[in-house]
Order: sequence, then C-alpha cells, then structure tokens
Amino acid sequence: MRTNNKLSKKLQNTNYEENPIFSTIFQTFFRQSSFYIIQKTRFSCMIKKLISIFLIFVQFVFQSFNSKDDNIELVVLDSRSTKGQIAIGIYKDDYGFQNSKSFLNKRFPKTEMKNGKLTVKFSLEPGIYGIALLDDESMDAKMDYNFIGIPKEGFGFSNYYHTGLTKPHFDKFKFEVKPNSQKKIEIKVRYL
Repeated sequence: MRTNNKLSKKLQNTNYEENPIFSTIFQTFFRQSSFYIIQKTRFSCMIKKLISIFLIFVQFVFQSFNSKDDNIELVVLDSRSTKGQIAIGIYKDDYGFQNSKSFLNKRFPKTEMKNGKLTVKFSLEPGIYGIALLDDESMDAKMDYNFIGIPKEGFGFSNYYHTGLTKPHFDKFKFEVKPNSQKKIEIKVRYL
C-alpha cells in the first residue's frame, strides 16, 4: 500500500511540462480525446436533427391523411370543364380580399369532378373566413382576361353568387368556423 501512495505522490509532484515524454503523451491523449468529444457531440447533434426532421415529416403525413380533422367541405358547382384546376384563396377580412392578400391558398385537381360538381375537404381553425374561387383552366393560378378586360375563366365566392362586375365586399361571402364543428360551403362558378 505504501508503494502505491509513494508512486501517486510522485506522479502528482511531477512537472509534466518539463518531462518531454509525459508532455507528448499528455498532449496526444488530450488532443485525441478532445477530437473524440467534438466528433461525438457533432454526431449526436446530427442524429437529433435527423430525428426531429423525421418526426416533423411523420406529423405532416399523419395530418394530411387524417380525414376526421377536415372540418370544411367545399362543394364546387357548375364548372364547365374538367380542364385545369380549382384554385381558392381563403381570406380573413375585407382588407386582405380587396388587396389580394389571402390568408391561405389551396389548389385542387379536377380529376374527381363529375357533371360540373367537385367536392373537396380541408381543415381550418375556428374563425371568420371568406373563400374566393378561380376555375383555373390555364393552370397558372391567376385570372385570365380577354382583350377588353373581361375574365375568361370562372370565379365564385363562398355561399354567395356574385352577379356584379366589381369585387364584392367580404361581408357578402364570409362564414364562421366554430370549434369542433363541420362546415359545408357551396360555390357556384360564374362565367362571363
């Protein structure tokens, strides 16, 4: 036991900087262990990021296919063809609508359309909304006009058939989504 105590005291009292062998061994060990710790930390950070990305992806896929969360049923009526897509802009107020600043945009293919009728489902949080629809036959997500400025594609608004030539006021086509409830919206497409 005494030999071990003497040896440990001798090692404690040794000045490693003066002894080149100990200094080299110590520096090599320190560098290698530091490199290992840094690499291990980088690897664990990378694993954590990959796991986070995977979980976000799984959540997105799960929400996309979970149809019971779809609280809005949109029924599009009187579309003249199956060419193109249905594009909608969802607005929260008149300022956003008049300035074409939608809260949310969605596009739906017309592949499931039958006799001018298409039904789609999606989800909205509780609140006040208005939907403006474009029958986007040209697939460019914007209204096409003829040479005198008359729309060439169909348009419509949530639960409101607009007969005027100017934009309607938001109050004409707004609706409320209440918590834990389903909402059916009908839009009849108008062509000029």
